[in-house]
Amino acid sequence: MADQFGNGRRVLPYGNSASSAFHRLHPRTDQKVGAMEEHPKQSVAAIEVVAPGTQNDKETKAYSIGTLVRNREKYEAMRDTFLNNGFSGQDCEYLFVDNTREGEQTSAYRGLNAILNAAHGTYVILCHQDVQIITDNRTVLDDRLAEMDRIDPNWAVVGNAGCNGLGEVFMRITDPYEKDQHRGSLPAKVVSLDEKFIVARRDARLAFSNDLCGFHFYGTDICLNADVRGYTAHMS
Repeated sequence: MADQFGNGRRVLPYGNSASSAFHRLHPRTDQKVGAMEEHPKQSVAAIEVVAPGTQNDKETKAYSIGTLVRNREKYEAMRDTFLNNGFSGQDCEYLFVDNTREGEQTSAYRGLNAILNAAHGTYVILCHQDVQIITDNRTVLDDRLAEMDRIDPNWAVVGNAGCNGLGEVFMRITDPYEKDQHRGSLPAKVVSLDEKFIVARRDARLAFSNDLCGFHFYGTDICLNADVRGYTAHMS
């Protein structure tokens, strides 16, 4: 795949075909919120999950796409690429937690738990606000998840980068530093997933740990919680 995106951008495929690609702006540009140990301020009020212009009735959906939003422009660009690539029907909904206010941030653990609780999708996509679909579409993701159902019916979360308990890294990404990175035999069972793009099965009833906060390591956290509940995590 030609490198057409310039410095500071990534292409992040969710599948294992050479044409599967997501585009993500560099994560360091707008992430002012701290790591887990910084304990950002938490509101005691209920977290509002916003569903902007989406079919957010209580009927079961195929996909819920959930995001913590720090930058509205990046989020709108992300959402547009999803809408333009198959995630636009009555069976899709978009949910986000508004983190644009200065001085009061909802952590990833609490915010994404609120999204999981509000979601009506069979599958809940939890992704960064700057992920964009480039070449593939919903059909590719449908096929990847159907493959997981055949390979391991006990799967609960999948992503496009992670590692196993031996420290072996699995990924399928392209970025400005190296094109067409494909590490490991895929799909692969993992104990940790990168947080940029995670798909969770809603019927597994997973959650992020209630006693953690911040904006890092929650991909590892949900994989460990899946294991405790008898489910598996995969890089696919």
